[in-house]
Amino acid sequence: MAADVTALEAAGFYIGRGLHPLPSPSREKAPKLENWPALRLTAAEVPRYFNGAPSNIGIILGDEYGLADVDLDCPEAIPVAGEFLPETAMVFGRKSAPASHHFYRCDPPV
Repeated sequence: MAADVTALEAAGFYIGRGLHPLPSPSREKAPKLENWPALRLTAAEVPRYFNGAPSNIGIILGDEYGLADVDLDCPEAIPVAGEFLPETAMVFGRKSAPASHHFYRCDPPV
């Protein structure tokens, strides 16, 4: 996904792929919403949560579809990930650590 995509656009993209996005305050990792693990936004609800205010976006893991994230925290792991991890169509990161997250579906869900 392009770097200039808004959180609103990203949330819609994720929902369209069966993922569960959730907002987090800008420059923070943890969501502040009460009962956020149960949050399952619909496309119609996204503008209420991603309203143009600075925001991070997260994805609920361990959902009913078995979504899992391989988080490559070690800088040496990123360039060799392709040698050890199965292919996936969902890889992302941030400017300082591109391709540091690889998403998979576990079957059966954990």
